[in-house]
Amino acid sequence: MHHSAIRIHLTKLEEAGLIASRTLRRRGVVGRPQLVYLPNPTVTGFTLPPRNYELLAQVALEYAAAGIDGDPSAEDFGRAWGRAHVRSTRADDQLPLAEALPALVTELRALGGNPELAELDGDGYALVEHNCLFGDVSASHKPLVCSLHQGLAQGILQELTYDSFQWTSRSTLAGGADHCHVNIQPASTSMPVSPSMLASPSMPASTSEPAALEV
Repeated sequence: MHHSAIRIHLTKLEEAGLIASRTLRRRGVVGRPQLVYLPNPTVTGFTLPPRNYELLAQVALEYAAAGIDGDPSAEDFGRAWGRAHVRSTRADDQLPLAEALPALVTELRALGGNPELAELDGDGYALVEHNCLFGDVSASHKPLVCSLHQGLAQGILQELTYDSFQWTSRSTLAGGADHCHVNIQPASTSMPVSPSMLASPSMPASTSEPAALEV
């Protein structure tokens, strides 16, 4: 293979973050300094469809450690983790619910997800995800993994908004559906709402039928 072709391939690998280069200058050697290519010290992985088992491992281990001193439900722990995650990455003020939902989508995508947000015909929004970050593990370890994941997303939204909201799971990939579907509505909606179904920044609460358990 010609040197030019090799250089092009190495450049593409470096742009993809798979390798890193550095300049090597040798005493007494004339001409351009050599480029040395090394494996990128930053861990990089590619999966199709996208997965984030590293995030699951981190949350699961922290959940297991929290159980030593108490017994939080997986969804409650997920909410606490989501809120702490937002506090560690954002310094912005809290937002009204309508503005916080796009920010929720941004946060979930930063974690590797690809959710979509759509307005409901009535009052509220639908959050839809066609790919589960945790893959088959969510189905083989349900409802634990789903509970952690749903709680994490709720906690992120609780920290992003000062409004109370209703979070209702309609379907899950782990339950055999072709997508995860959550309806998010303002707490002031005219439809009947049980107090246990409300989530607010000041008091985390789960739905009367936990979102991750609806399969």
